[in-house]
Amino acid sequence: MIDALLSVLFPIGCIGCEKVLLDQESHICLNCELELPVTNYHLEANNPLVKTFWGRVKVEQAFAYLVYKKAGLVKRIVQAIKYKGNKQLAFDFGQRFGQQIKSELYLNGVNALIAVPLHPKRFKQRGFNQSELLVQGIASVTLIQNKSEYVKRTIHTSTQTAKSRIERWENVLSIYEVDQQLFQQKEPCHFLLVDDVVTTGATIESLATELLQMGNCKVSVAALAFAP
Repeated sequence: MIDALLSVLFPIGCIGCEKVLLDQESHICLNCELELPVTNYHLEANNPLVKTFWGRVKVEQAFAYLVYKKAGLVKRIVQAIKYKGNKQLAFDFGQRFGQQIKSELYLNGVNALIAVPLHPKRFKQRGFNQSELLVQGIASVTLIQNKSEYVKRTIHTSTQTAKSRIERWENVLSIYEVDQQLFQQKEPCHFLLVDDVVTTGATIESLATELLQMGNCKVSVAALAFAP
């Protein structure tokens, strides 16, 4: 009864179209739900995201849940998470993504999830790491261990927005540090690196390179959204 009263006094609007959500709808309305540009990259071995890393760093598999464009529904979802602090939205989409790809993760022996870390300064400004929230959502449905605490971002860089491909790559060289405890287990590690949006892949490339230098591990990639 209280929830019903609150929904009347403070109606929640759809992130996509701002229409008031019905009781059974969460974050986005059914019409916008049907318009989500889901990639289904988990059904395509050599998908566009995998090809992004060819010749740069060895990535076993790459998944993206949505296609990102400069304007539209996916951009509004990402902005609601990153800049409006909608943490539940990030967790819920992590769960959706996890449900979609969990069979592929099990089949390929992925045994650890790692969120692309924020520098402490950026974390303090934002108050949370959106990639970590996605990982928590994925972990809740796949039951794969979250090992994000073993990877740190040690260098604070300027935002990647508006940078060219080369500038993005130069901006993230050697900015991560991996805790050796991550590799103390005897069995091989297959890490799934999780980020919110991948464009050129420079950030993921830098982190994957650091992990692969440790040996006895593989790396796959998952992004909430990918800008082809």
